Amino acid sequence: MKGGKSKADTKSSKLAVNKKPAKASKAAAKDPNKPKRPSSAFFVFMEDFRQTYKKDHPNNKSVAAEEGPRRTVLRPSHQTPPLLIFSDSQVLVKILHSRAPRKELNNILNDIWYYSGRLTACSFLHIPRLCNVEADQVAKSALVSVNSSSLSGG
Repeated sequence: MKGGKSKADTKSSKLAVNKKPAKASKAAAKDPNKPKRPSSAFFVFMEDFRQTYKKDHPNNKSVAAEEGPRRTVLRPSHQTPPLLIFSDSQVLVKILHSRAPRKELNNILNDIWYYSGRLTACSFLHIPRLCNVEADQVAKSALVSVNSSSLSGG
């Protein structure tokens, strides 16, 4: 033979090459002191229902079977209606849609994204300034009023 390898040797060498050491998990350790998100009104209501049901029916262990139909009946009526937020700043609306981080707005954007995510539906929409003249005048007059009262010490 002219230095050829057998098929068995090739397969075993391929297997040896393909074996990679297991990588260590890069997941950060969870902080046990980190505050939890507040429960929604629906979950607070269902927790109250569970406690009342267990007190009234101590021998019945199927609380979930009893709360299931209640969950499907109550859930649509407890959902918040969609929230539409209009702005005449097209740049701001594009930033909110892209979820791109911006140093100068980072804190407020994170708050907006967090609270909008807690709602059933929240949309950010652009409204042209020409369609927003009246609201713009009200906002500017309120700003002038606040600034003049703070300058006069009131």
